[in-house]
Amino acid sequence: MSQTIQLEVVTYADEALQVAIKEIYIPAFNGQAGILQNHKPYVSLLKSGEMAYTDMSGKKFHLYIRGGVIEVIDNKVSIICDSVEKIEAANKKQVEDKLVELDKKIKVLGKIEPGMSQEEIKKVPYELEKALEEQREFQIKMKVIRDIEAKK
Repeated sequence: MSQTIQLEVVTYADEALQVAIKEIYIPAFNGQAGILQNHKPYVSLLKSGEMAYTDMSGKKFHLYIRGGVIEVIDNKVSIICDSVEKIEAANKKQVEDKLVELDKKIKVLGKIEPGMSQEEIKKVPYELEKALEEQREFQIKMKVIRDIEAKK
């Protein structure tokens, strides 16, 4: 019986990660899910969000993934996602600044001003949705950064 889970993360651009792990937590389509050794076969869509895993030495890693698919078979976890980013590598000040910038942008996008053309008005929902999703991404990153700092 193997004591490890093989994790492979692939983006559309390249193989981002291949490592032996003890456990992994993923942003599954129906909510956060955990996978331990000898997990039953499992397939799910992934939402954008935090993925965390513990390597064989016990060190925990936090990644931000953008959408994708996960397959779990025989202690092998395969993830194909749009992109992956190490949250530990994120600069706290840059994340804070981006959140302030996005907050201002969302407030502006939430208002339809007199004199706006029909074309500009049609773009508002799409641009607002995009800004809200980006804000959610940076809020998740900030939460993880703070959690990491609190554990130090």
